Amino acid sequence: MKKISICCVSVMLFAACGAGPNAQAKSADDNVPGNGNSSPPSSVQAEKPLTQEGIQKEKMLFTYDEVWVSVDGGVATIGMTDCHADMGEIYATTILKSAADNDTVYDGETFFVVHAENDAYEYQSPADGEVVEENEALRWDPQLILKDPYGKGWIIKVKTSRALNPSVFMDWGKYQEHCKK
Repeated sequence: MKKISICCVSVMLFAACGAGPNAQAKSADDNVPGNGNSSPPSSVQAEKPLTQEGIQKEKMLFTYDEVWVSVDGGVATIGMTDCHADMGEIYATTILKSAADNDTVYDGETFFVVHAENDAYEYQSPADGEVVEENEALRWDPQLILKDPYGKGWIIKVKTSRALNPSVFMDWGKYQEHCKK
């Protein structure tokens, strides 16, 4: 059986659970996904930093499918771009590939799904390789993808199995022109 990571936090979940977004947990057991508390337990916050230091947009490569990639030392950090004005509120994210399962992702393969107000959106990987990390912060705040897509909203990290072909990507300048269309 294949595990997938499903991340859900939304205003609708808060209402369904009888707690508002400003409600405080009453015990450590309350810090469980889906219970209406949007903050991860302090042990999760301390384990992994939520920012991507040193990634500059000018060094990123972009696909026409609204995915970005930045390679450093053979590890590709992959995320979704900020060109998603029509998406609406994100209710959940599903990362289809897991480092815990030693999954491999292939160029062009769907690796990520966004469940949003207007539809579900699938995203394809721009790189081949072994998944070495998923962004656990998305479990607690899927809106990070829209709030900080080039920083805290990254999706997965992949140990690349071959070099990327820059000719099939856009650089930052070309991507900006693409978004204006």
